[in-house]
Order: sequence, then structure tokens, then C-alpha cells
Amino acid sequence: MRHRLTQGLARLVNAVRHRSAFSVRRYSPGRRLLVAGVPLAGAGLAWMGWRRRTVYDLESVVTATCDRLLPARGEHPGAVALGIHRLVIDELRATRGDDYLASLVALLRDHDFLDLSSEAQDDAISRFLDRGRDRATALMFGNLLHRSVHHYLAHPGAWPALGYARPQPLGYPDYASCPMGRST
Repeated sequence: MRHRLTQGLARLVNAVRHRSAFSVRRYSPGRRLLVAGVPLAGAGLAWMGWRRRTVYDLESVVTATCDRLLPARGEHPGAVALGIHRLVIDELRATRGDDYLASLVALLRDHDFLDLSSEAQDDAISRFLDRGRDRATALMFGNLLHRSVHHYLAHPGAWPALGYARPQPLGYPDYASCPMGRST
């Protein structure tokens, strides 16, 4: 069946190239109707909204959220550049479980979060964090925000942009090199 279809399309392409696509000798009225129906069917599929849909999986949802919560600006590398989103996914999976992560993905899919502009995403996040609207959603996003900021501040890649030097050995401050103007 496929072979016959491929041969028929090849004959159609050759006929169009030679400007005899709809000659009476080559095609019956049924074939002419079929040839005219293919573009019509394609237009119908396009009209019905046949297009690539945004994929809402856990990785893309948490990546987009972390990118909006801690975006890269100036010398600040941003959460996605440091891989914070993967740390957040691993921690949420270990502490909250897969059902929690599935509800997070479903919530953002219901609000078409990935298809929104950056300003609209910021507005959506501020609505999600509003405890007056939906307490469960606010707790979910508060947890995501807390974990993202915690991992960002603890990541050595973010320290220079924040003005934080490496910690002293064993966590003890080096009193010999205190900044001037501060008492020890």
C-alpha cells in the first residue's frame, strides 16, 4: 500500500513539473478530486489547531520557575546556569515525593505557565504565592521558592556575585584579615 502511494505521489510530482497535472488523459475525476482534497485537508488540520503543544514535564516546569525566581542579571549567574533547578527537583522528590511534583506540574499546566511572557509569569508566581487565594498553592510555591533561594545562596558559583568570599577553614573567621572599621 505504501509503495503504491509513494509511486502515485512521485507520478503526481512529475506531472506537476511537466505542467500536465490535471490533464484529462492522465487523471480520472476521482483522482483530480483526491489531488485537490489533500491541500484542503491540510488547511483543515491547521484550522483545527494542529500545532506543536508545549510539553509540561517536571524538568521544564521547575527550570522555568527557577529561572523566573532567580534570573540571571549582570554578574549574577542565575539559578538555571548554576544547575539549581536539578538540586531542587532532587530535594523535592526525596522529601515530598512524586505526587507532590506531579501536582506542581499539573498546576502550572492548568495555568499555561510555560506559554506566558516573562512579565505574565512573574504575575502568575505572585498570585501563586498569595495565601489569601489558595493556601495549598501558596505553600507549594513558597516551598519551591525557599529551596531555590537556599540552594542558590549555598552554591559557590553565586558567591562572587553576592560579594561573599569563601568561608574560612573549619568555619572560623580569620581575625587577622578583618575588614577595616569592624571590631572583632
